[in-house]
Amino acid sequence: MRLGRDEAGSSKAGKVLASKSGKFQLTLPAGWREATGLNEEADIQAMSAAGDMYVVVISEGKEDFADDMTLDQITTLSRDNMMANLRAPEATEPAALEVGGRPARQYELRGAVEGVNLAYINTTVETPKNYHHIAAWTLPSRFDKNRGTLQEVTRSFREVGAQQPGANTSTPPSRPSP
Repeated sequence: MRLGRDEAGSSKAGKVLASKSGKFQLTLPAGWREATGLNEEADIQAMSAAGDMYVVVISEGKEDFADDMTLDQITTLSRDNMMANLRAPEATEPAALEVGGRPARQYELRGAVEGVNLAYINTTVETPKNYHHIAAWTLPSRFDKNRGTLQEVTRSFREVGAQQPGANTSTPPSRPSP
């Protein structure tokens, strides 16, 4: 893990980073960049230039879950899974909010991974066809300074419009000349 200067004051938007499918996106703060290797299941991965803040988005299709599964139940499953993979985990209860105009649940989580203590802001967002797990994290010693930036990145999550540019460009058939 690369540690460097704190970027908590960085609030100017940088580039938009789209998911592999092109259906979802995050707007990265200035100085952030796309990353690789943070999570092999992630649809979006990014990090701060200083290497002290990270975010991943993992999207799961609703068709993979029972029809009666709720956002709260999915959040609990995700939270329990994260806690099982951390040493000495501590988590807050999920709180309701909206991200990109969609219902979401968010909680904070702390624990150790491979001997490094981490502090997360985890958010589950429900869209019509998917559940999206957004994990944003930093070191606990930098959490208070970086919290605003991690929240900003999380809140920038958006579903890209269903109609693609040029999707309705057909012209009516021409009439035969009299």
